[in-house]
Amino acid sequence: MNETLKIIFATVAILAGIASIIIVLGNAEYIIASLSLTFGVLAIIWTLTAHGSLSPGSSLRSYTAYFLACLVFVLIYSVWNNAITIFNITGYLSYLEYLFVTIAYLLFVSAAYKIYSIGKEFGFQKEAGKIKMVMEKKKNRR
Repeated sequence: MNETLKIIFATVAILAGIASIIIVLGNAEYIIASLSLTFGVLAIIWTLTAHGSLSPGSSLRSYTAYFLACLVFVLIYSVWNNAITIFNITGYLSYLEYLFVTIAYLLFVSAAYKIYSIGKEFGFQKEAGKIKMVMEKKKNRR
């Protein structure tokens, strides 16, 4: 029952937030930008929560830190991109968005390499082929 109340409360809060954004802003571009920023902040909150719950020094916690850094720079990029639109920023300051997105992509590359490393550490690709052959042999015996 307690979990159901949490879900209902969260749903009502999200719907109230969306309604507030629509009422206050009234502009589709601003509404979409605000919602995307809201989801970005929520992703960061969940990632921080996950990071805190993982064992210090673990591979998964390390990967989560990379993912968190990626999220932060994507959020910074989004905020800056929205600021350019809202405040009509021109000139060299407008190019900062490329810096933010480039850093985010570099962090994604680092995170992808970390995933690859974790895959090598925990992966069973070679063993999976052997397991599949054994399963097929057992299936053919029947």
